Amino acid sequence: MTVLTTMNASGTSKGKRSSFSATAEQVYTCCCGLHVKQGVQVIAAFFILCVILFPMQFFDSKLRHRLGFDPSIAAKFILDFGLLFSEAFCAALVFVAIRCEAKKLLLPFMYSQYFAMAFSLAMAVIFIFDVDAWLGEFRTQIDNYGYHKTRLFVCIGAAIGCLIHILIRFWIAGIVKKCYQYLADMEKASKVEKLPRF
Repeated sequence: MTVLTTMNASGTSKGKRSSFSATAEQVYTCCCGLHVKQGVQVIAAFFILCVILFPMQFFDSKLRHRLGFDPSIAAKFILDFGLLFSEAFCAALVFVAIRCEAKKLLLPFMYSQYFAMAFSLAMAVIFIFDVDAWLGEFRTQIDNYGYHKTRLFVCIGAAIGCLIHILIRFWIAGIVKKCYQYLADMEKASKVEKLPRF
C-alpha cells in the first residue's frame, strides 16, 4: 500500500495513506471482496498445485496398463505435462509481479488464459462437428459407443464442458487484467507523488 510522508508543524514526519490506496482497496476487488492482488495469487497457487498433482496419474496402475509402450499416448502425456509446466511457470511469475510490483510479469499468465480459451473453443467445434476425431484412446472406455445417441450425448457433453472451461478462463483473465490495471495505477500514483512541489 502506498504511504505518503508529510511534515507536520513540529517538523517531524508522519505517515499518511494516499487517497488512491484508500480507493483501490474498494475498487480493485474480485470475488468475496478479496483484493485482486490476493485473488491472482490464489489462482496462481491453484495452477501450480494442479501441475504438481498431474504427474501422479501417470503412476496409476490402470493408466500404466493402458499406456503400455504406446509412443503416441506417451507423447500426448509429455505434451500435456509440458503445457501445464509452461502455464505453471507463468503462474509463478505472478508472485514475482506482485512482490516487485512489476505489472508486465502478469502478461504471460494473462495471455495463457486467452490461449486456453482459443484452444477450448477449437476443441468445442471439433466435438460438435467431428464425432469420432477427439475420442482417441478413450473410445474403448465408453459403453455402447457404436450407438448414435451415445456418441451424440458424449460429444455434446464434451462441448458444453469446453464452453464452461472458456467461461472460467475468461473470469480468471478478467481478474489478472484488473490486477494489471491496479499495478499500473499504483505506478502512476507513485510517479505523481515523486513530482517536485512548487
